[in-house]
Amino acid sequence: MRYNLFQLSFLTMCVLMYQTMWSQQAGSPNIINFSKSDFQGGSQTMEIQQLPNGYICAANNHGLLIFDGTSWQCFRQPNQTIMRSIEVVGERIYCGGQNELGYFTFETGKAKYNSLLHLLPPSLSNIGDVWQIQTVNDKLIFRTSEQIFSIENEKLTLLAENGEFKSSFFFAQSFFFQKDNDVFSLEDGKAFISLEADAIVKGCIVSNADTVIVTEKSGLLNLSKNNAAAAFSGSLHTLLLDAGVNAFYAIDQGYAFCTARGGVILSDQNLVVTGAYTIEEGMQRNDVLCLFSDDHGDLWAGTSNGIDFITQSSPFRYIHPDGRLLGAGYATALFNGRMYFGTNNGVYETYYNHLANQDFQLLNGTVGQVWGLKNIADLLWVAHHEGLFYYNGTTLKNVSGLSGVWDVQEIPGHVDHLLVGHYNGISLIALENGEWRLKKSFDQPAQSARIFARENNNTWWISHPYVGSWRFSINTSNWEMESIKFYGEDEGFPSNLHIHVANIADEMVFTAENGLFAYDSKSDRIVELPDFNNLFTGNQRFLRLYDSPNNDVWFITEKEAGIIAIEESALVKSANKHTITPLKSKLVGGFELIAFVNNESVIVGAEDGFIHVNYPQLEKVYLEGPKISIRRVEVIHKSDSTIFDALANNDSSFTVSYDQRSLRFGFTNTSFHIAKDIDYQFKLEKFDVDWVNWDNSFSKEYTNLRAGDYTFNVRAVSADGTELSRSSIPFTVLPPWYMTTTAIVGGVLLFIFLITLFVWAPKRKYEREKLAIVTMKEKEFDEHKAQSDYVIDKLKNEKLEVEIGHKNKELASATMHLVQKGQILQSIRDSLQEFDPSSGDKAKKELRRLVKLINDDIKLDNNWDQFELHFDQVHVDFLKRLRAAYPKLTPNDHKLCAYLRMNLSTKEIATILNISVRGVEISRYRLRKKLDLDTNDNLTEFITNL
Repeated sequence: MRYNLFQLSFLTMCVLMYQTMWSQQAGSPNIINFSKSDFQGGSQTMEIQQLPNGYICAANNHGLLIFDGTSWQCFRQPNQTIMRSIEVVGERIYCGGQNELGYFTFETGKAKYNSLLHLLPPSLSNIGDVWQIQTVNDKLIFRTSEQIFSIENEKLTLLAENGEFKSSFFFAQSFFFQKDNDVFSLEDGKAFISLEADAIVKGCIVSNADTVIVTEKSGLLNLSKNNAAAAFSGSLHTLLLDAGVNAFYAIDQGYAFCTARGGVILSDQNLVVTGAYTIEEGMQRNDVLCLFSDDHGDLWAGTSNGIDFITQSSPFRYIHPDGRLLGAGYATALFNGRMYFGTNNGVYETYYNHLANQDFQLLNGTVGQVWGLKNIADLLWVAHHEGLFYYNGTTLKNVSGLSGVWDVQEIPGHVDHLLVGHYNGISLIALENGEWRLKKSFDQPAQSARIFARENNNTWWISHPYVGSWRFSINTSNWEMESIKFYGEDEGFPSNLHIHVANIADEMVFTAENGLFAYDSKSDRIVELPDFNNLFTGNQRFLRLYDSPNNDVWFITEKEAGIIAIEESALVKSANKHTITPLKSKLVGGFELIAFVNNESVIVGAEDGFIHVNYPQLEKVYLEGPKISIRRVEVIHKSDSTIFDALANNDSSFTVSYDQRSLRFGFTNTSFHIAKDIDYQFKLEKFDVDWVNWDNSFSKEYTNLRAGDYTFNVRAVSADGTELSRSSIPFTVLPPWYMTTTAIVGGVLLFIFLITLFVWAPKRKYEREKLAIVTMKEKEFDEHKAQSDYVIDKLKNEKLEVEIGHKNKELASATMHLVQKGQILQSIRDSLQEFDPSSGDKAKKELRRLVKLINDDIKLDNNWDQFELHFDQVHVDFLKRLRAAYPKLTPNDHKLCAYLRMNLSTKEIATILNISVRGVEISRYRLRKKLDLDTNDNLTEFITNL
């Protein structure tokens, strides 16, 4: 068949459009509903925005709502007014209510409201409802029903008044407002367009170089060059005209319109309808008042009875072909530009561009359990509990003779023959005279043949989960089974149970107990695949493997589902595992389905329909990782106990006292679309040895912590424990008061005081008493000593007196000797005068007597030295001192001084010295001169005092 250029272009455009529409809009996103009871607020939610930390805030009838990903909080303005509008500016949330405007700031655990009414002039004392707050060029603009004014740097400027202000919007970098029936530009104050009565403009869109006006009740209006408005041509205009528009927003790849009766209607940038979110898709109501697209591209819709979270950015879209029946998904196939889905309720078909609308039709004749769908030989084959059917696009026919069919397999090179696996084994069907008929059934294997895999052109494998696996070949010349062999535990499998076969990159790979296995044709045995098995922790039982067109392998085990990414370089081939947590809990156990539409789209069979997986979006979401954070830290069992709150923009650490050492850490994940599909783990450094698994409460408690420094960690992990992201907060538990530095110093001082009081004071008292006793004893001792000294002195004196008496006796003896000497000399002199030498013997006898006297006197003279010794002892070395003081004195002078010291008379001295009294006086005179004494000085007194 030949195609002209137009036909080829048209076909190419259709294919591209199909791929784009399929990858982006196949199925509906998951919609999470928050009712009034969930957020404890009022019915209407008029505006939704997002805080810098990722939290969602909303203007609600009851006040300001804030959602941190885990829980809601409601903060009211002082007059308890209905809140109409909000605007997030940095850490402030500006709020407009009924006759009230201001902003919230946050401290730890508390919200502080700051009213701006004091900035209003007296003429604006009653401003009514503040319907809109917008930031334009760093200036806040407020719109009420009767005024528009701005506030900048705590200064209010009135911009417009004296009219009915119905709406305001920002377009083409300018601020516009509708006053009565005219739309004005704030910059020049000129009318932009005039509308019919009661028309309310919600904003403007540039589409295909045209300006399109979005109105509340008149749908879409094209604006001509002369600013004339005309009805927009297109289905979107019709839908909006019927549904009514409350608001619209630019979102990724198009626009979202909040309607009064039709839910959220989506369009592309060309204003072509691409889908809608209504009650049928899971919305709470169809009257949507506002919409907001968050950091991830997910949508938050405020309705008149709650808030709906639409996981627009999620890679998972949900398809329910049988509507409210919510049948399990078993099979899918693309045939003649239509998608077919097999459930336990039959086969359902739809055009690709109707998937987003869930517009399905039951294929007549297929009611019941569907096991498989295949597009073979330009026919859609339906493997059904009732048998095998084939559909050419208009007519459904049955292949007679078969019942309970699992699967249909092509035979390469033979388009007129097919293999059929059914409840009782394998059969062959053939095309005869334009009809497909049963040709033959094979005797072996005499088991249910549900799981097929082709090895080459004429060799297949089948496996039975509770028996084992068979390898067989078909002779295409006579259509007989050439060979068949059973493979079980004896051929290398760990057991004959839970065996599933798949062709992965032209290799026969088996899932079995305790891992993955492959067929080794050289040894004709089943061998283990250690490189793949090492990717999984523990002995996991594999259920199914699927080879994708992206050269990845999708796997399902008892614990997880995911992808094994094969990365091949010039030198090495490596495999990395990525777990897809949300899938495992939704699969149909034992009949898992993963089908690949193209490189971007994957269909997964679920217990309640099908899941469309956008593969590029899946990679993006899971590579980015969830945004987890510590949202709050509270002291357990204490009122007003919040010590850390992410709303308050606290420091990234905190300190608690010892009596606050029991703490509850709350965390959140502001990647709202995957928050509950991820596992979390906790670890308190210096307390937990290892990571602690999540208990589904988004909080973790620690009690009776010891004093010290800690760091609390929470991390998001995949099912196999791979860390996706982490958040941490360090903190310090202060020691108890009695272990603080002040307390320790005080304790030391107290200890010293107590030591002083109970040890030193008694000791001091004891020392005083001891000192008193010692003093008394010393006094007694001194008295005794004094008495003893007195006695001793007395004894000494007595002894001295005795000694002195003895010395005096010796001196007296010496003095007597001197006196005797003088007498002797006188006697000798007298004897010599009477001596008669002529008397003979008598004379001789007399001479001998005189000689004896002289000898005795000499003997006595030898005692002078002894006299001098005794004299100095008695008179304290008088003679020694005398010699030292007067070295010129002669020995006779010494003797004269000694005798004068002894107080001897001149006559006694004359007798001792054997001189006359006159001689003594002369000697005294000479001594005075030697002693340099004046005539008035008494020699004896001088000698006595010397």
